[in-house]
Amino acid sequence: MSVQTDYGTFELLQYATYLNPQKFACMLGASVKLTFLPTKDGPASQNPIGLIQCCSIDRPGIPLQEQIEDEPLLQARILAVPDGTYIDQYSYAVDGKKISEEDAKGKDSAKAVPQTNPVYSAINLTLNDIAKTLGDNTGDNASGTIYRPDKPASPATLVDAPSRTLFYEEDELMKHQFETFAVTLVGDPTYLGSVKWGYEARRKEQRGYDVQLLPFELGSPGAPAADSSFYGAAREWNNQPLTNYATNEQVARVKVPILG
Repeated sequence: MSVQTDYGTFELLQYATYLNPQKFACMLGASVKLTFLPTKDGPASQNPIGLIQCCSIDRPGIPLQEQIEDEPLLQARILAVPDGTYIDQYSYAVDGKKISEEDAKGKDSAKAVPQTNPVYSAINLTLNDIAKTLGDNTGDNASGTIYRPDKPASPATLVDAPSRTLFYEEDELMKHQFETFAVTLVGDPTYLGSVKWGYEARRKEQRGYDVQLLPFELGSPGAPAADSSFYGAAREWNNQPLTNYATNEQVARVKVPILG
């Protein structure tokens, strides 16, 4: 399935739900692999391109703060926009847990490396090589790749498998929604459009849940709208420094571009 923007094409290569029932709860979610390729010889084709993703979780009847109290990863990244949208990028090499100074200087020191770049495929591997621009540390890995002008047939890719654990006695409905933007990484940034996707879980009449994929569809043909949730999440990301737990110094995040 493909979705056209003003600057190129998103392709959906994999999109499926998964469900893992357990005694008192159910782990459920979706797996996705998507790509973006700029229009051949178009204005964006001569620039590296990465993917930046935002995410929101809608669980009606459950206040946002209660939703994240047992989610250390979300506590580290949650953003104060009305619908709880946040930039979907790890804060550290582990799930947002605060790293002790002892761990930061010991055998688990890699866990203390702040993940400063919002590009989904970017990873800081050592404290001596922290991303300072959108183009830094965006090499190929299990999360995806960027588009490179010297390889014009190879698109930017994103691989994700979001999930949540829902307890049979509590939740009846949950939507886990994503918007993935393509953006140029060098020079003046240009947003190249976005797609929306995600999954919805509904409580069955009997014990258990049904999981359905949300439509894979166009989000924006180009830049985000000025009042978009994406920009709200971007502003919060940009204003939240991270801590280098090996030195207890604050580290600036790479800014998500906000245009206009």
